[in-house]
Amino acid sequence: MSTIQKGNGLAVLALTLVGVLAASAVAPVYAQAFPDGSYKQTCQAPSFRWEAGTFNAVCQKKDGNWQGTFLFLGSGSQCTGTLSNFNGNLTCDSVPQGSYRDSCRNVQKYNGRLFYECQNAQGQWGQQTSVADGTCGKYKNVNGTLACE
Repeated sequence: MSTIQKGNGLAVLALTLVGVLAASAVAPVYAQAFPDGSYKQTCQAPSFRWEAGTFNAVCQKKDGNWQGTFLFLGSGSQCTGTLSNFNGNLTCDSVPQGSYRDSCRNVQKYNGRLFYECQNAQGQWGQQTSVADGTCGKYKNVNGTLACE
């Protein structure tokens, strides 16, 4: 068993404090790297896939279950502002309003179009499709296709 001499103990304490301060100075920078938004209250494990240009998270659905979701934020994305969790799906708050947000995912604006994946009447997810952005003020999901409300 070894004993720490008084002088060495102060050096260990000083190094420990320096380490803690350095770690706390880095943590806020890391936390600020993720987009702002209310999704932070109901989503976990946020991460970026830089090569794909996507922001990923695991978000809680209305029924309490969790699901993985992503949102394209790469070059050309017109997602500005904050992100939200709509029934387990990350959504850019700058996309049009409407009831479709409860049954559609990966909704984003890109090059003047609104891209989305929506569930059909049987609850199956469709392929990504798009409509011209600005066609409607609000949208609804009609069997997997966006329509004006």
